[in-house]
Formats: sequence, structure tokens, C-alpha cells
Amino acid sequence: MFMSFITRLFGLKVVLDAILNRGLEELQKGFWSEAWGHFTLAKGSNDAFTRFLALYCILLMLQFFKIFRAQPRLMMVDRTISTAFNDTLHFMIVFIPVFGAFVISVWCMLGSKLYQFRTFLSATQTCFNALMGDFEWQLLSEGENEPGFKDSMHYFFISLWFISFMITCQLILLNMLVAIVLDALKKNSLEIFG
Repeated sequence: MFMSFITRLFGLKVVLDAILNRGLEELQKGFWSEAWGHFTLAKGSNDAFTRFLALYCILLMLQFFKIFRAQPRLMMVDRTISTAFNDTLHFMIVFIPVFGAFVISVWCMLGSKLYQFRTFLSATQTCFNALMGDFEWQLLSEGENEPGFKDSMHYFFISLWFISFMITCQLILLNMLVAIVLDALKKNSLEIFG
């Protein structure tokens, strides 16, 4: 808000200065390039300020964990996260290569055929969305009106990939992550509440 006000005030000063001191011709010639320079400078500082605010909000959230230690039930959240951290780290060492292998396989299989899998990053995002339950099976199995996309061999491989991806990543690995967190929660609740 303050940066926006300063930017408007500074822009108004530039307009008035150009009109009073340089005349209307100078305003039409050089004003727009100078104003654009001031605008990009203000926008750059505004972007830096919003990034700082985003980081500051995360730091404030981390400070709440110190406050949670004062109350036993809230302390359980803090201790569960710290207890489960080591096991979660080891879980990620297993999860990332398995998930990455599925991403690379579907990227090779569908990268040239479907827009959602055109790059490795977009394939990763699409696979993560599918892991969270947001997927379009019809698009995945039928394609975007590509000729030769609906053959039975393609449908078989896509089905095989999708079923094995969901069983391995969602049903097995994500449930293991939940089990790691619940085990840490159980240990901490027994320590805190006896």
C-alpha cells in the first residue's frame, strides 16, 4: 500500500515536472521513456517487497511453534514434526526416485502427444496432481484428437502405467508417510500424557 502511494506520488511529480519545466513537446518525446523507467524501478521494488512479505509470513508461522510448547496438546504437534523428520527424510529418499521414474516413463510415452506432458516439469506437475486425485482419465486414455492415439496397445500401456502409478505412489508410499507421522504422534502422546 505504501509503495503504491509512493509510486503514484512519484509518477505525479514526474508528470508535473515535465509539463511545467519541459513543455508539452518534451512531455510527448521523453516523458514516456522516463516514466517507464520509474515504473519498472517501482515495480521491481514492489516485487522484492512482496517476496519479503511472503518470507516473513513463513517465518512468523515458524515462530508459532515456539508458542505451541507452552500448551501440552499443541506441543504434541511440534514434537511430532521433529520426531518424524528423520524418518520422513529417509522416506523422501525412496519416494523421489520412484515418483521420478513414473514421471519419466509417462513423459516418454505421452510427451509428444499430450500438452500436459510436453516437458519434464509439466509432466511432474500433472503426475503430482494425479497423485492428489486431480486427473482426467478420458484425456489420458483418449488423447487430444490425435490420429492413432486410441489404438488398443496405447490404451493397455496407459492403463498399466496409471494403475501401477496409483498403487505404488498413492496407496503404498503415501500411506507409509501417513504411518510415519502417526507413529511419531503415538510416541509423543505417550510421552506427554503418559
